[in-house]
Amino acid sequence: KPTFTSVLSVALLGAAKAYASMGDNLVHVSERTGITVEALSELSFAADLRGVEAEAFESGIRKMQKTIVSAAKGSAEVQEALGMLGVTIKDLDGLSPDEQFKLIADRLAQIEDPTIRAAMAMQIFGKNGTALLPMISAGADGLDALCKQARALGLTISTEDAEAAHGFS
Repeated sequence: KPTFTSVLSVALLGAAKAYASMGDNLVHVSERTGITVEALSELSFAADLRGVEAEAFESGIRKMQKTIVSAAKGSAEVQEALGMLGVTIKDLDGLSPDEQFKLIADRLAQIEDPTIRAAMAMQIFGKNGTALLPMISAGADGLDALCKQARALGLTISTEDAEAAHGFS
C-alpha cells in the first residue's frame, strides 16, 4: 500500500523531471533560433494556447530567419514577398528574432483574404506557416497580450532557470 510520503516523492520527482525537460528544451531552442529563453517561454505559451505545436513554431522561426537572410542577400522573390507585407530588410534589421516574428505576424494578420494570408505565411514560415496562423491571427498586439498573460501567470522562464534545469537534466 503506497504511503503519503512515497506518493509525494513520486509526484515531486515527476515535477522535477518535467521542469528539467522544459528548461533543457528552451535552452536548445534558444540556441537554435537566437530567441531569448524569456521570450521563447512566453511565445511558447502563446503557441500552446492557440494550438500550435512547439515543433511547428520552431520550424517556422528557422524558416523565417532563412527567408530574411535570402532577402538580405538580394533574392528578388523573397524581397517581393516581404514587400507584399509592407516589410523591408531595413525594417527587420536590428530586430531580435522574436521582434521580427511579431512584425511579420502583425502584417500577416492584416491580410483579409485567407488564401493570400495562408500563401504568404507558407512563403515566409515554410510548410508550417499555416499552422502558425491561429497564433498570429491577432497580430503583434495579440502576441504581446498573450506574452503579458504568461508573465502575469509567472510562466516566463529566465535564462538562468532554464540553464539550471538544463544542467539538472
